[in-house]
Amino acid sequence: MNRKQTIQTGLIAGLIIGVGLLQYRLYKMGKSKNNDFASDQTFANLEIAPTTTSTTKASEKKATPKPVANPIKKVTTPDLSKAPKQKKEPLFPLKLGSKGNEVTQIQMYLLKNHGWEKVTMGTFDAATQKRVQQFLKVKEVPQSLYKKLIKKPVQLQ
Repeated sequence: MNRKQTIQTGLIAGLIIGVGLLQYRLYKMGKSKNNDFASDQTFANLEIAPTTTSTTKASEKKATPKPVANPIKKVTTPDLSKAPKQKKEPLFPLKLGSKGNEVTQIQMYLLKNHGWEKVTMGTFDAATQKRVQQFLKVKEVPQSLYKKLIKKPVQLQ
């Protein structure tokens, strides 16, 4: 037998053993006294509502179903149309503390054109500010400079 045949034989044997174990487990579950999943340890923590069972003796009373202890409560959602609108911070100028895709694009520009190590993408931190001052000769990046530098934004995954 070559290596490929050995691997195929091993996979087939493993599959057969797995199916056999699954059949055995299902067989054992079918043979259990309760004949339900509650006897399985996997489902031991679930609460199962009692069901009615019929008895063979006439002297015994039939079990009556009991109501569920925790009925579903109706949840109301607040009316969001009356909520105060949150103001968006202006994106530009990009400065210390700014966050977002535009900051990442500037950082990618600096990385591509001027090299850089240990970049924290998406946050205009002290290292980014230092690089902007060093290479772009500005303290903050206005929208006009951003548009001039970033002609086609890099698609990030």
